[in-house]
Amino acid sequence: MEEACALDNVKHQLVQELLDLGPEESGEGTSGESCSKATGGNEDEPTAAALTKKKRLSDLLQNRRARNLSQAQAAFPKRVLADAELTKFLQEDAIDASCDPLVWWHDNQRRYPLMAKLAQKYMCICATSTSSERMFSTAGNIATPERFCLKPHKVNMLVFLARNLP
Repeated sequence: MEEACALDNVKHQLVQELLDLGPEESGEGTSGESCSKATGGNEDEPTAAALTKKKRLSDLLQNRRARNLSQAQAAFPKRVLADAELTKFLQEDAIDASCDPLVWWHDNQRRYPLMAKLAQKYMCICATSTSSERMFSTAGNIATPERFCLKPHKVNMLVFLARNLP
């Protein structure tokens, strides 16, 4: 009984964290923006592509996909979508220990978009604190009481050099 309550509590916390994640910011603009930025053209000066105003099939499909997605999200509250995605993810078989989890998340990020963002948030954390401990030790060896007049910028530069030079 206590295990079920604890599992429900953890699941509720995960759903809440999925809801707290901000909206996905994509670095991709529309095709017109990327073309004008890639060519380095002046924004005030219209390009030939902008003057013809031809629509490509990919633009039409992208707009349709975005409209369908927004309709689906409007039909279901985000909490219901997050709960359904978490339930579907928990029912999935565990990946093999020899598989790379980053590759798995890359392959399945469309199936689990909210969970993929959560995985990106936590999988970027360094697994050990050894490197940071070494950095503090190096900083302690450089910023000694005899060198108390060193400015923070100089200490940062010396620590960087001590850790990166052979």
